[in-house]
Amino acid sequence: MLRRFAERADAAGLPYAVTGAAASQLLGAPVLSQIIVSHIRVGPVQADSALHRLGLEHLDAEDAGRGMNLELWTDTGELGTFAARDVNGVRVAPPVRVWLDLARQGGRGADAAQLFREQVLERA
Repeated sequence: MLRRFAERADAAGLPYAVTGAAASQLLGAPVLSQIIVSHIRVGPVQADSALHRLGLEHLDAEDAGRGMNLELWTDTGELGTFAARDVNGVRVAPPVRVWLDLARQGGRGADAAQLFREQVLERA
């Protein structure tokens, strides 16, 4: 799923970086057993404009179960996309950005952020 998104984004010339739990898995440090929604930072456009550029539709809550389960976040200031690196054909946000994005979600995300910090950031 993320590779298909990456191909569309690359074809559209849209800067992006996978972040959160999906990024941690791509970096070889899975922090959740199941990723329900993959978070992707896009810039320098608003997330709604990015959907249009990619030819994707915005799904209402009722329709979300049939979609790709991607949540696009506008990357204000290019905090995730600027130094993103390629991991198996998919651009991934820098590890510190991944950690911060996990932590900001609270709940399970905060627990996942702690695991990510221990597995990736403290070993660097």
